[in-house]
Amino acid sequence: MSIALVVSGCRDDGVSDASEPSPAVERLCGDASVSAQTREAVEVITGSNRKDVRELGPTVADVAKEVDARRQSTTRAFGEGCYIYAVGSADAERLKVSWYLTPKPTTEPSPDFTMLRMGERAGAASDEGYVVFACADDSGSPDASPDYVGVRVDSRFGSRESEPDPKALRNAHATVAHSFALAMAKGLGCVDHAGLPAEPVLIP
Repeated sequence: MSIALVVSGCRDDGVSDASEPSPAVERLCGDASVSAQTREAVEVITGSNRKDVRELGPTVADVAKEVDARRQSTTRAFGEGCYIYAVGSADAERLKVSWYLTPKPTTEPSPDFTMLRMGERAGAASDEGYVVFACADDSGSPDASPDYVGVRVDSRFGSRESEPDPKALRNAHATVAHSFALAMAKGLGCVDHAGLPAEPVLIP
């Protein structure tokens, strides 16, 4: 699995230049299709004054390949995607993307999350968001059942200069989770992008 490390705002002379756009924010975890809404959500989570971010870990394409390989033999698996850091923050402060294979969700959702109408199940809180979607391939086999894939994002940022309100953080985590779930569905070749909406649904 390839490792992508992107450090934002570096000139040829090695001096950080905050006036230059952050390539990591423009291309989160190797995904060039992230929207302006997703970029804004990352800024809300990491701190609005820290637009420059760096990322470490597998790209979305790498993760999709791993998930596709794992789902051929199991309905339960877990793995990590990339980590997103704000430049200048402590190493422990990060936004982490992870994935999991799961049976179809049937249990009651946790009351810690606000439930949202995306995929099979989606929820968000002020420090976490997730989307589970059903990925059917285009084989057309009547006996084929979809694979249930979950994407989770969680954050640890305790030193923001100003703390966003809980609703803004909840919406930001939901937006980032939706963005990665949609990218994953496309990468896996799920029919109709697993039925995920083009834009995140933030109204419960």
